[in-house]
Amino acid sequence: MKTKRISAKLLVIVMLLSMCVNSAFAQEGTTYEAPVYNAAKNVYEISKPEQLMYLSGDWKDGAPRDGHYVLTADLDMTGYNGFTPISSIKERCFTGVFDGQYHMIKNLVINYPKKYVGLFGYIGDE
Repeated sequence: MKTKRISAKLLVIVMLLSMCVNSAFAQEGTTYEAPVYNAAKNVYEISKPEQLMYLSGDWKDGAPRDGHYVLTADLDMTGYNGFTPISSIKERCFTGVFDGQYHMIKNLVINYPKKYVGLFGYIGDE
């Protein structure tokens, strides 16, 4: 009987902890943080998953489509939902630079109803 109580309590603790972990991850509809502009290097620095999520979809203030973006850390996108390709509108394509600086983006899930999908939707001149 005592073993069942301990098992039940452990199960409740594990369930509560898993709910806390899930709520810590960003969800769709969340407002994300823009990449940090480094004026000395004239680049927009991306060091957190929230900053990559900010670039998702169409262009926003604080993220010009002709900007120079650099990854300053590896990004683990586990738990971040709703990412659409950067510059997913043809008339507003990406014309800047995206330098990974040997960092990686892992566990990025792109949910987009197109045949060909990647980190970027449209690149180059219009």
